[in-house]
Amino acid sequence: MSICSPCYDSGSYVDVCATGLTFGVAEPDTSYLVCIQYKATSRIQTFVTISDEFGNITIEGVLIDPLQGYTLWITTDTPNGTRQSITIAETSYTCIDFSIAVSDAEPSIVNLTE
Repeated sequence: MSICSPCYDSGSYVDVCATGLTFGVAEPDTSYLVCIQYKATSRIQTFVTISDEFGNITIEGVLIDPLQGYTLWITTDTPNGTRQSITIAETSYTCIDFSIAVSDAEPSIVNLTE
């Protein structure tokens, strides 16, 4: 995590062919709006989802561009609503930063916190 940002720096380079993203931990069995902002244009994609019984969140159908950076956050309201905490290794964050890479990896759901 950068000292200038409340975001968790996933250090992940997500393959452009990824079919989805997973991360956590949030409140278990709770409905969330997951927002993914494209840093270059500030365009936001939103996904309605429910965390599993362990508080993990998975979204599929993400449209991501190669060699670009993104910021992800969750809210229980709207994209401009109050951001909810995402706990990673016992530390609470308000967002996750990640980047996109091009490789020959098989399409899969990528875990942003591993």
